Amino acid sequence: MGYNRKDLAVKVNLAKSTKGYTMKDIGALEDRISKIEYYTVLNALALDAKTLSIRDSTGQIERFKDGIFADPLNDDSIARSNDIEFNLAVDSSKSIARPNFDELYHKFDIVTNNSSNIKIAGRLLMLDFDNEKVVCNPYATTYRNCTESFYTFKGNLILFPEYDSGNDTTYSSPQVITLDIASSFNELQALGKFKDISSIQGNPEEINKTSSSSTSNGLRKTTTTTTYATQVETTVSDLKVQTNTLKQNLGEFVKDVSSLPYLRARTVAVWATGLRPNCRVYPWFDTKSVSSYCRPAVVKAQYATNGYLDPSKITSIAAGNEANIFDFNGALGAPLVTDNQGNIAVLFYIPANTFRSGERTFLLTNIDDLAATSAVITSAEATYTGSSLSVSKQNLSFNILEPTFTPTSVTTTSTIITKILILIMQLYLHHQNHVVMIDQVLILWGRHLIFQILHRMVSAVYTYHNLVCILKRNTVH
Repeated sequence: MGYNRKDLAVKVNLAKSTKGYTMKDIGALEDRISKIEYYTVLNALALDAKTLSIRDSTGQIERFKDGIFADPLNDDSIARSNDIEFNLAVDSSKSIARPNFDELYHKFDIVTNNSSNIKIAGRLLMLDFDNEKVVCNPYATTYRNCTESFYTFKGNLILFPEYDSGNDTTYSSPQVITLDIASSFNELQALGKFKDISSIQGNPEEINKTSSSSTSNGLRKTTTTTTYATQVETTVSDLKVQTNTLKQNLGEFVKDVSSLPYLRARTVAVWATGLRPNCRVYPWFDTKSVSSYCRPAVVKAQYATNGYLDPSKITSIAAGNEANIFDFNGALGAPLVTDNQGNIAVLFYIPANTFRSGERTFLLTNIDDLAATSAVITSAEATYTGSSLSVSKQNLSFNILEPTFTPTSVTTTSTIITKILILIMQLYLHHQNHVVMIDQVLILWGRHLIFQILHRMVSAVYTYHNLVCILKRNTVH
């Protein structure tokens, strides 16, 4: 049988029943509530900034505003460092901030004359000690440190030099500028523009005189020859032009300066201590294997103490010659093995145009594959910094071709011999018992011909004969 009395039924509301929470649930709820509170406050701040009205100077345009940012503490680029209350130091390597502080460096020098019972190992100063072999196995196939499973040999490494800030200087072909001032004067001299010719002629002097006469058929000829000598002095003045080259060297000028994108080729001395003894190590530079650019080396005696490098003795080495503290002791690419003290000297030849400028890490480690980091037993590293400039220079000089003038004067004396010939012709004509004489006189003086003809004319009925006279001139210079 069934009952359909809902008013007598018992109702249980499971939705309103109390839920049991464990501590884990309560912790999760607490995290969720914290996030809700954080974003609620963040939204309220954003809404407050959004609703805040900030207009420009005209009062028309609403300014952009967003006043919420998170400082990652990598540097102080977004901090208001010019504020008088700013007093913060940022450690960019750890991305933390701390109160501002002053850091002072003090350099300590060891006074070896007043020190005793000490031993210097690289950059370490320790009490004096002796190495003694406690236990050895002459039949062991390999050297094994009993603690190598959890202990590694972390050595110290020094580079000589640690940085390179030198410049690569290239010289372009020298530039010579020639200023020719003399050529135009040479051309004028060749054309004779500077010549001045002057002559002084003296008075003629008679040196000889001859006379002769003859009569034939009524024609009488009288010839008189007079010889004169004239002294002529000719002076030719001129300017002799010579060329003198004046050289002026203005020195070297910098044409171009640029940063070198790659490290310069040079030799670096590497000294490492504290590595695993009698262990082969592999050189790495900027995470690239450089075994083919390295060779074993030994410390020169003048820079060593007890056979090991003494940094206090290399202070007098000139810049650029730091690698001279070592002598090579093997070929390029030869195995690099530490000694029984864990020390090693290496000469590293940086190749040209291979590694980018900047800070590069040189690493010595026992692995030949950097991916096998779990196999590292010993290592030492140091930073090499290269920041060089490429400087292009050119030598500039002037060649000035200047004229020099020398007055010259040449005087010559010559004698001009002049003959003057006078020919007198007289013709006697007989007509009706009258004699008529016709004279014709021709005179030659130097280069000028003077004709003087005198005619004695008779009446028109007289017969007139023309006379032709030939005059020859003979002049001697």
